[in-house]
Parts: sequence; C-alpha cells; structure tokens
Amino acid sequence: MKIYTRLVLDQDSNVLEQESYEYDGPVAECGGGGGRTSAPPQQQVTSTATNPWGPQQPYLEKGFKAAEEQFLSDRPKYFPGSTVVPFQPEETAAMDIKRAQATSPYSLPNLATAHVAQTMGGEYLRADNPVYQQALQGVTGAVRPTIDTQFAQSGRFGSPIHAEALGRGITAGMMPYTMAERGRQFAAAQKVPQMSQMSPELLADVGGAQRAMKTAELGEAMQRHAFEENLPQAKLAQYMAGVGGPYGSAGITTRTTPQTVNPLASWLGMAATAASVGKDIWGTGGPYERNPGGSKGLGTGTPDIS
Repeated sequence: MKIYTRLVLDQDSNVLEQESYEYDGPVAECGGGGGRTSAPPQQQVTSTATNPWGPQQPYLEKGFKAAEEQFLSDRPKYFPGSTVVPFQPEETAAMDIKRAQATSPYSLPNLATAHVAQTMGGEYLRADNPVYQQALQGVTGAVRPTIDTQFAQSGRFGSPIHAEALGRGITAGMMPYTMAERGRQFAAAQKVPQMSQMSPELLADVGGAQRAMKTAELGEAMQRHAFEENLPQAKLAQYMAGVGGPYGSAGITTRTTPQTVNPLASWLGMAATAASVGKDIWGTGGPYERNPGGSKGLGTGTPDIS
C-alpha cells in the first residue's frame, strides 16, 4: 500500500506533486483511532568548534615550538661531575692511624691488651718474672739485715730456725705486693671484654667509612644510569604537558530525530483541503455538478480517492 506524505492537486484534481512510500503493515495501525506509522528517521548534524582566544594563539604556537625544540634536543643532561664528596686528607690520615693501631702488635691498644692479658694470667706473680724478682730483692734487702743480726747475736746464725725466720720475713714483706698484684689481676679481668673490642672497632670504623664512600659512589652511578634510561620518557611527558591543555576543541554531534505521522489522516486532510479549495472556486456543487455528464461522482462534490 502506498502512503502519501505530500500531495498537491490542481483545480481539476490532477496530481501536481507527491511524496510517498510503500507501507506493508496492518491497515488498522495506519487508519483512524490514533494509529501512527513512523516515517524514515531523519538525522540532524551539529558541528561545534571552540578555538583558543585569538591573542593567545601566537603565544601557544611559540610554546609548542619551544616544547618541540626541547624534546628534540639533548637536554637535560645529568651533572657531568661527581656528586660524591671524597675523603679529606685528614680523614684519610686518621683512617691510616686507626688501621695501624688495629693491626700492629706494637700499637698502644694492642700493647695494653697484651699487658692486661699477662696481668690476668698471673704473669707478675711468677718467681722468674723480672718484676717479681725486683720486688723480692727489695723486700729481702729490707728484711734480712734485721733477722741476720738477731740470729747472730744469739749464736744461731745460719741455723734452720734462722732460715725459716728469714723466709717468713720475706713472705710477709712480699704480701702487700702479692695482694696488689692480685687486685690488678681482678681489675684486668674486668677490662678484657672492652679491650678485646678495641682493634675490631678501629677496623670497623675504617671499613664503615670506606663502605659509606663506596655506597655513595654506587648510588651516584645508579642514579646517573636511571636518569639516562628514563630521559626519553621524561622528555616525552614534559613535551606532552607543554603542548596539551584546554586550548580549544572541535566536535560533531549527530542526533537522530524520529518523526511520527498519521499518513492516512494527513492524506485525507490534504484531500479535504483540496475539496474546500474547489468548493470556494466552483461553488457548493463542485466541478462535477457543472459537468453532470462526467464519469466521476456525479453530484457528490467529492472526488473518488479509491
């Protein structure tokens, strides 16, 4: 079935213009009772453009050009020199002294450690120890004359009793020395843990300073390497940040607007309008009353639209 969406008739009911399309749906839906058939959808295309402010555009162009020049250049560069401060001469000399104190058996820390070890082991209580011999000679020289005189006056000089008395006198005289040395032994034992760490601590100080320097040098090398590796990405990000921004945009918006019509009602409305125009022109009887011999709708005043 053909549905007319536009129909223009002349005074003789001849079709001057028409627009139509074929409809094959239910007749009830295109007739009365509000049935509607959707005409082919139409699209409305809207173009929208937003440009930067006119006086701003030259500066943006310069900025884009400068960003591209920066992107294509060999900058930025990592600092060409070393970023690690080396040891000062005084620091190097101090580390050399510490190293010598830790490793040489004749350094003061090592000699002190050895002396403490000898004292703790009773070295100065041995009879053949020079220090002990010197103390013994001093005590004997102080005690013997008195004992020898006493036994000589009694006529018992050189007797076993004389020898025993001399021994007891010397032992009593050596007692203060022996007790003092025992005290030094005890004190030395208390100092062993601390003194045993002197040399390792000295070496640890030197090694720690050198490790810190090596760590700083390694960190600098790693940072320099990372800088070179990340430079392209960093420059690209900087470039995109320089040329990006809300400087203007353009877009096209497409909107589909479906149009619904009642083709039959429209067609009948146009036909009624045409009949009304004919009535105004030919009178109430229409052109068919003036031509009673006509073959279409004699005396009805309404054209046959079947």
